Amino acid sequence: MGKIIFLVEGATNSGSSSLDHHQLGKF
Repeated sequence: MGKIIFLVEGATNSGSSSLDHHQLGKF
């Protein structure tokens, strides 16, 4: 499930903020 959320967030943010990616990784 985490991977799906990560992919969705990544597509939406388009890697706009690295901090967001790190927070998602923790989840």
